[in-house]
Amino acid sequence: MAKEQQVQQQPSITIHELHKRVRNTRKKLARVEELESLRAAGNTLTPEQIPVLSTRSGLVAVLEELQKFEPLLREAAKEEVKQECQAAAAKAEQRTRERMEKEFQQREQEWQKERDALVNAREAAEEERKLPPSKARMQELLKEPLQKLLQLLYFSEVGVL
Repeated sequence: MAKEQQVQQQPSITIHELHKRVRNTRKKLARVEELESLRAAGNTLTPEQIPVLSTRSGLVAVLEELQKFEPLLREAAKEEVKQECQAAAAKAEQRTRERMEKEFQQREQEWQKERDALVNAREAAEEERKLPPSKARMQELLKEPLQKLLQLLYFSEVGVL
């Protein structure tokens, strides 16, 4: 919307060129009117000025045609800007969609890795529970209780038969 308002405030290059042509045609028409007023005042015109007088009707027709084009060109410029805005919005939406899909895929991969790690840890724990403890593990588990038992037997006052 802002860009469409900008078109109304700042004419396109085509409209600018059209205004230049209108301005130049008006200058030529003013020159013809000036020469007509000189002739009407009784002044003699040079041979170069006389053909300029005959261009009046053509200049008026050109000026009218140029003035008809301005609203058409403004409308065309508005439509062009509208299409550019729609294309830019669609492009921005596509980039946002792609970014969101990429983020979703990354998160999904992270969640899959976390899930796999948890599943592997659970499976390892289940396997460890199924297997009998290794000799080193048994020694580690029994070390402290055996030491206490030996201390009790060694220091006990109860005689062994």
